[in-house]
Amino acid sequence: MTSEEAPKTSKSYEGSCHCGAVKFTANISPPLEDQKVTCCNCSICTINGYLNVYPKDEEITFHSGKEELKEYKFGPGRIVHSFCPTCGTSVAAKSTDPNFFADHTALNVRTFKDVDVDQLQLNKFDGKKF
Repeated sequence: MTSEEAPKTSKSYEGSCHCGAVKFTANISPPLEDQKVTCCNCSICTINGYLNVYPKDEEITFHSGKEELKEYKFGPGRIVHSFCPTCGTSVAAKSTDPNFFADHTALNVRTFKDVDVDQLQLNKFDGKKF
């Protein structure tokens, strides 16, 4: 980057489940290389291998499969986890509480195309205590 170039404030990422039935584009701000991705140690994030970012809902465009996503809730049901019914890929999670990030969706970065997850900076979150 030269001194005249400003850092990107956002970047568009293509994502999909393993079988390709669910496809989406997400505009992430700041870009993944300029932020930390959340790595939570709660039971569902650990089992599903979630690495999450939290764009606003209007920054996500589903091209296919949104209506077919299956949902899973557990415990108090504060978060709805969405997965592909065909291949089982955990794609996203959304709060059911209108006072808790109601206008954001957690997207699993592992579903993004051409992202090397080993190069991401992680924000370790202790979700076990919730």
